Amino acid sequence: MNWEVVCLPFDEKYLAGLKFGPTTTLRPGQFFQGTFNLKAPGDTYLDLGGWKKGVVWVNGNNLGRYWEIGPQKRLYCPASFLKEGRNEIVVFDLHQTAPAPVRGVKTLK
Repeated sequence: MNWEVVCLPFDEKYLAGLKFGPTTTLRPGQFFQGTFNLKAPGDTYLDLGGWKKGVVWVNGNNLGRYWEIGPQKRLYCPASFLKEGRNEIVVFDLHQTAPAPVRGVKTLK
């Protein structure tokens, strides 16, 4: 096989320049954006059980990678990444073509 490796610029500048809106494409390798509100920030885990394989950012902070076959299906999000009021989550999924829920949970399992 002749593979070509391409670097994706997932730095702050690149992520800040992303445009989100309705899409009709069914191509994999998409960014999804959502928001959630908090009364008081605290340590939490984000459950990505409805997603396939990708990377998550909360308020511009990279939480890490997840994969539906494991081992990472829930990612730790420290309280310092969160703020009172509106928070933003960005998900880049390599295979998903439609958004899925993300839940905050208390435990890793």
